[in-house]
Amino acid sequence: MFRNVGVTNWVFQQDNDPSHKAAASIIKAWNSKHHGVQVSLLADWPGNSPDLNPIENLWAWAQAEVDAKGCKTFQEFKNCVFNTLQNAPKQLLRNLVESMGRRVRACVENNGDKTKY
Repeated sequence: MFRNVGVTNWVFQQDNDPSHKAAASIIKAWNSKHHGVQVSLLADWPGNSPDLNPIENLWAWAQAEVDAKGCKTFQEFKNCVFNTLQNAPKQLLRNLVESMGRRVRACVENNGDKTKY
């Protein structure tokens, strides 16, 4: 999906929850199989940090869209997720990107505590 729009290097961010320990080895294996694309893991991101990443909002939107379709098989589900994300409204994506300044500002104003985002 990203390579189709010219993005070949990107950083995977996670919150370092103990359940995410496999990410580093999974990313390493993925990189070895996908030449020309490089994914790196954002190191030393504190656990329980405020989630500033608007992708969570996109996932929530996509989940509601997919749930509404009522997929009956795993293949239908996979196709639905792919098509839903592929056809995400451009304005939704713009709004999420444009919210970053407000997200960071709210985090700073709350001294790193929870925000409405």
